[in-house]
Parts: sequence; structure tokens; C-alpha cells
Amino acid sequence: MRSRPPSSWIAGLVMLACAATATVAQASPPALDTQEIAYLGRLAELARADTVAAITASRVDQSGRDAERATPSGLVLVSIEGVPAFVYDRDSYYYITDRQLEFVMRCRGGGVIDFSLIVRQYPGEVDDVVPVPPGTEYELLLMPYGQDLERRLPVQWVETFPSHDVVARVSGSVRADDPFLLALRGTSNLQYSLSTADGQPLTMRDGQYLTLSGGLDLSTFRSDVAPLLEHCRTGGNDPLASLDLEALRDSQAASSEAPGATPEPLEVDLDFLPRNQQQRYKRVFEGRPRSSETPLDTVLLDHLAFHTAYWEQCAATPAGPMDFYTTPPFSRARTIGLLKDDYAAFVIAALVHAPIRAQLYEENIRPDFSLEATNRRLGEVMERLAKNWRRVFAGTGCSGAVFERFRGNMRQAFPYLEYREGGRDVLVDFGSRQFEIRLQQPLAIAAARRAGAAEVGSVNQGVFNDSYPSLVLRSIAIGDFALADRIEEEFIATASNPFGGNPDNAMTRALTALMHAEKSMRRQGNLIAAYALGRQRLLGACGEPTTHYTQERIYWSEYTNGLGQYVGGSAGSRVHNEAHVPTKFNAVIQRQNSITTSSVLSSEMGAILSKLSCESALRQQLEDNMLAYFNGHAPVHVKALPGR
Repeated sequence: MRSRPPSSWIAGLVMLACAATATVAQASPPALDTQEIAYLGRLAELARADTVAAITASRVDQSGRDAERATPSGLVLVSIEGVPAFVYDRDSYYYITDRQLEFVMRCRGGGVIDFSLIVRQYPGEVDDVVPVPPGTEYELLLMPYGQDLERRLPVQWVETFPSHDVVARVSGSVRADDPFLLALRGTSNLQYSLSTADGQPLTMRDGQYLTLSGGLDLSTFRSDVAPLLEHCRTGGNDPLASLDLEALRDSQAASSEAPGATPEPLEVDLDFLPRNQQQRYKRVFEGRPRSSETPLDTVLLDHLAFHTAYWEQCAATPAGPMDFYTTPPFSRARTIGLLKDDYAAFVIAALVHAPIRAQLYEENIRPDFSLEATNRRLGEVMERLAKNWRRVFAGTGCSGAVFERFRGNMRQAFPYLEYREGGRDVLVDFGSRQFEIRLQQPLAIAAARRAGAAEVGSVNQGVFNDSYPSLVLRSIAIGDFALADRIEEEFIATASNPFGGNPDNAMTRALTALMHAEKSMRRQGNLIAAYALGRQRLLGACGEPTTHYTQERIYWSEYTNGLGQYVGGSAGSRVHNEAHVPTKFNAVIQRQNSITTSSVLSSEMGAILSKLSCESALRQQLEDNMLAYFNGHAPVHVKALPGR
């Protein structure tokens, strides 16, 4: 028999309700009555205690109260044998009975969501309210903060709580595929308020208006609410309908009596860390949420540091197979291994961190430092975070239950991502805030995996060095065109603002735009032309057809006075140049409209070509990919660099 649950209040359910556009006709009694809510409260307690293996919670419910305040649980998804069953939030309102479910929603089946939530009068201390009988119909207005959405849903009054304020529970239903729910994202506050069925405020006996309202933190919407909605939209049934709680308990009791059947709770000893770090990493291990004051770009940076440190500390003994990624974030190019199912999130975090950081900087009304100055510190911050994680891995191990707990909780704290392979638009949803990022290049995660494998298997033998032209050509040779583009992006950022001034000033913006336009047109044509000219000079035709070019240039000087007026000039002098170029590079030479190049590029290409030969497999691979890159095609080769 179902017992009446303890009471508590939360605004979460309201928010969910608001998401729907098509509602379900209210029945009498309401879809979620006090007995149903009490039953869900019992299941929430079992999930919190973790005493029945089939009933699990998405996060630890740490709600409670002391002599001064109540601590809400936050949204928690309860699953039955892995199937999403209901979402709840416990009360944050001190004067309601302890442990009350302030917000709860479940999938009834047939694509219908039932919800219930608590509303109260603000600021409180209300006397002489007109009594409201259960079953009275009202209208609930839902408005998520930060989104241009609004929804009105019919609800029924379920119960009134004894309190100094007016505190009541209402319940309703909505289709899981309602357009409002489909458009809903995470938000720091889903606001809701109650009105009469015809849209008028509630009143007291003397005719004064009574405002019943509340709010719910939906920051974990993607991880806790979205799975339940998706289950319901796709035809999933209510797993509670077939749940035999007593049978589950009996089965659990029988298995727990078997020798060694009760697992010990997982603990971690972090005494090897400095005291000021122990609490931080204990919080991660326990899955507790980060502080709301943590900058969002730091969340991404810590994720990058976690995986970079894991590679640096655990490369010899990883917990599973790895894919590899070469990235030049924070001014230090590196190739690192990533556990396969962590790969996509890391790649996207590396790509979106800079634009999110820039957007947050622009929103700071009075920043203490220029964006360029703060960016220069990123390498230091990244290394400090990675150093701490290396200590954690050194002290707790690179595999096993403790590592998987850290890894799983880092995933849980990572923002929700919406992207498409080959697309350029990425939605990064932190729950309380979303960013829509437009990448410079199409997203190619599968190609990055192949390129990473090629990078790790490459034999370099000193052919390429760490200069900008050499790094670009090496990336092109491997077939990692995305890396070549990212290296150039870093070069443009530095070249357009060489003295580290404000990157948002008009001069820097204009120069950056000009360099990006030139980049899109030339496709590294200056480097490839310098290579083609150098190859013919140092290695010859290598059995390939060549084209003969001639070029004449006329130089002269003009003289002006202090007012800028022309006063004379020198006689012109002619300079004649000739060159044979491999015919396959004709389009490059014609685009450049020149057969001369700078002494710096000539020297760089000479250093590379002096280590190659006509018979070199590396030379052929590099040249095939050079031409593919220049013409905007996919790489001909995505494979490890062979020997010279």
C-alpha cells in the first residue's frame, strides 16, 4: 500500500509543463495525485540510498535542511533497470514538510508527460485566503530565462500545505513532443505563475490579488530531463507500471546475503594532494556540481587539461584503446592520445574554447586585462590544471573504478554538444547558458582520427622543423588539412596583432579580415610555389614534365618633398628571371603570378628538399597532398609519413 510522502517544494515541474504546446485534457482526479507523488517520493528515497540495484539515480541527492536553511536536491533522473522513469527535485522552501518533491514529472506512456509542482505566495504572510478545493482548474504560465519562449498549460489544484504563506501543489499533463518542449534548453531559471482558467489572478476574500509563482533551475536539463522526454517521445512506456517493488526488495535482500555480494562503497584517498586541492578533486570524484561562479571557459579548459594530463601520465598503461589528435592550442603544439569515446568531445572543446572565451570577454564591461594578455596566460593555466590532474592519476591510478569515476563525472560536468560531421555550427549548452559557435572550417572528426593515427606512425627523421612553413607542410603531407588551417589561424592571430595590443581595435580587425580573405584565396600558394621552384632547382624534373616561365620586373624610385609632392625619380632598371617548374604546379604559379619568392621561404624549402630525393615516397605524398589542399580537395593520402 502506498503511503503519503513527506512534503517539500520545487518549481522544476512547472518548467517542464511549460514546454508543451499541445496539452492533454485534464481528468478528475489529476494525473498525479497525492498518493502517486508519495509513491514517487519513496522511489526517490530508494534511489538516493542506492539499496535496490534496479532503481538508480543520475546524481547524488544531497538535499536536506538544518536549523537555518533547506538545501534543494537539484534535478535528479530516476531510472528503473536503466529505463528513464521520472525526474524530481526536492524542496528548497524551508516551511514545507521535509523531503517533499517540489517538482516531479514522469512518462505516463503514449507520449504523454504528467507533471506536478509547488507554487507559493510571494512575499508570504497572507491571511484570509479563499479556500481552494482540490480539482479546481487553473492556468500555469511558464517562461524559461534566456529563451524567447512562453507556454500556458491547464493544471488542477491538488493540495494546500499548512504554512504562514499560501503554498500549494498543482498537477497537469502535456505531450512529450510539444513544440515548446522540443525548443526548451537548459536555463538557470524556469519561471512560472498561476492564474485562473480565464487568465485572471487569484484573489483573497477582500478581493486583493494573490500571486502564486516559483522557479526551477534547469541547468542539468540535457542530462536529467531530456532522456525522459526522449524516452516518452519515442513511444516508451512507464516502467513504474510493471514495477514490483516488494519483489525487487526481496531479490536484493537475497543477493545481499550471499557471501561477498555486498560491494564496498567506492572511496578515494587524496591525502597526497595539497590541502587546498583535496576538496576540489573530492568534489569531482563525488560528482557534486561545480560552483556557479566557475567561468564557463574554465570548464572546457579543465576538460582539456584532464585528458592531456592522462596522456602525459598514463600513456604507457591506458585504460583502453586510443585515438590521437594533434592540436596547437595555447601556443604548444602536441599530439596526444585520447580514449576512443572521449575523442569527439575533446576535439570540439579544443575548437570552441577560443570563441567562447572571446565572447565572454566581450561581455565583461570593464575587463582588467586585454583579451590578448589573458590569452597569453592560457598556457600557464592549462599547465597548472594538467599538473594537478597528473598528481591525481599518479596517486590513484590510470585505470580501475576510481579512474572511471573521475572520468564519468568529468563527462557529466561537460556541456551538451550539438553538431554534425562536416558542418560548421556547434551548439555548446552549459545548462545555464548556451553558445552557438560557427567554426572556421567544417568539422571532420573522422578525418582527425585518421590523421592522428598517421601522425603517431610517422617517421620524421628531421625533414620538418618547428617553423611555421615547415609545420604547415608537415600537416599537409600527413593529410591533416584541418591542422594546417589551425596553424595558420594561430599565425594570423599573431601576425595581425604582433605587439599584443587590443585585438578588437579597428586596425587589428581590418588586418585580420584582410589576412583571412587572402588565406581563403591563396590556399598556402606562396609556400607551395616556393616548394615547386625549390624542387626544380635542387632535385630537377624527377622525370616529370616542366613548364618554362620568364618574368621581367622594372624597378624605379620616386622622390617627394616634405609636402608629399612629386619632385623627380630615377631611371627604371629591368630585372629578368627565368624558371622551369613542374607542370603540375602551373595553377599555383599562375595564381601567385610570380616565379620569385622571399629568401626566408627559399631557405625553409631548401632545408626540407635537401633531405628528400626524386625517389622519396615522402616527396610524392607531400606533393600529391599539396595540390589537393591548394585546389580545395580532400587529401589524396591520410597516412603516416614514410622515411625520406
